[in-house]
Amino acid sequence: MLQTTTPSAVASDTADAAPALDLRDQLRMLMESDKRLSQARVAKEADMSPTTLSQWLSGIYAGNNDAVEEKLLKWVETTQAARAQADVMPTGPDYVPTPSAEKVIAALRYAQIANDIAVVYGGAGLGKTTGIKQYRRAAPNVWHATMTPASASVVPALEEIAEAVGVSNAVGGASKLHRAICRRIANAGGLLVIDEAQHLSVAALDQIRSIHDETNVGIALVGNEQVYARMTGGNRAAYLDRLFSRIGKKVRLIKSSQADIETILDAWGIDDAKCRPQLIELECVVTNDGSQRYQNYIVKGQRAGSDTASGASVSAMKATAKDPGVPRARTLVILADDETDLVGLKKRAEWEATVRAGRALTVPVAVRGWSHPGGLWRVNRIVPVYSPTLRIERDLLIRDAEYSLDRGGELTRMTLTPIEAYTPEIAPAAKKAPRRKRSRDTDAVDIFSP
Repeated sequence: MLQTTTPSAVASDTADAAPALDLRDQLRMLMESDKRLSQARVAKEADMSPTTLSQWLSGIYAGNNDAVEEKLLKWVETTQAARAQADVMPTGPDYVPTPSAEKVIAALRYAQIANDIAVVYGGAGLGKTTGIKQYRRAAPNVWHATMTPASASVVPALEEIAEAVGVSNAVGGASKLHRAICRRIANAGGLLVIDEAQHLSVAALDQIRSIHDETNVGIALVGNEQVYARMTGGNRAAYLDRLFSRIGKKVRLIKSSQADIETILDAWGIDDAKCRPQLIELECVVTNDGSQRYQNYIVKGQRAGSDTASGASVSAMKATAKDPGVPRARTLVILADDETDLVGLKKRAEWEATVRAGRALTVPVAVRGWSHPGGLWRVNRIVPVYSPTLRIERDLLIRDAEYSLDRGGELTRMTLTPIEAYTPEIAPAAKKAPRRKRSRDTDAVDIFSP
């Protein structure tokens, strides 16, 4: 039978060794010290059936005891190591009331009190889910349903909501689930929070709207930017007009503010004079706005005909360029401003693709100090940028720079953008002035416009 010892049971060569604890004793001690560790949970984490564990603890297991004890020994050692690590790790606060999280809570409170619909949307890590959990602890009748890609359609979404509101025996299709949910939450003065709502289909979102109409409970749709954009643009917006018209409050969270960061630092007790300013200035949000980028660029133009070129070859010329960074089929047609040829049209199409791709990306950064080894941080300087977190490793151009002085010292805030954003525009070919006739009574030469 396998046995192990706890660190406190190991003695030196000159002292009497403490008796080794039996593996069963260690397992029982761990389970008694943590009431969450039931036999069923231990069996699941140790990769065996609850019956096998129960029989082994009673000493009546008739199977391969060595295999069972090997699994349990690994589980005991892993659990003890995790507890030892947890003892030396700092304990974080349960909830930090950052300004962003408080905005989320205010929107949820409004939706519940007014029996209205609120939409909270923005990037990840800004306190949306944390705010939901905090509000649920503080307010009665708050039901929190989290959606996934698997619950995108109507029936799976209703199943998630039914479980969240405590309807456990609802079976059947969408209509039966809808009725069971409405009976459970109607006239309860509650709030139904739909987290990760961007995963829901148009039909599922409209189904949630119908729950609000029938029960008059508050609804909060929480997720990323797609949640609100889906109701305001594109072909699907027309199908969600009834939902959009019922939105009483919307909160958009773009990025963590300096106040958010300072509140978190205060909650963790970080007050080091050198560390704190650096953590605050780690804020960096890359903006990649593809609204002005297209997959295909078509530039059309024309030029004067001649004895050798006429018809469509000069009056209906066009050239194309592609932007490989745009996966969706989007085409922009541009009419040339001046008379040109096919080469000029091609250069214009390539210029549009290059410049629009460059202007889409902006990287705001902040660094301590106003200068670097080569001098002051100046506009139009090209700087190498490497950030695995932001997935950037390239040269960027300083578009603008702002210098300030705070309690941490000198600070430079800059906006960086790809160099391609400032590619000079292709100038149309200069038109030649008509040749001046040579005077008959002078030695004048031909003169052309510069």
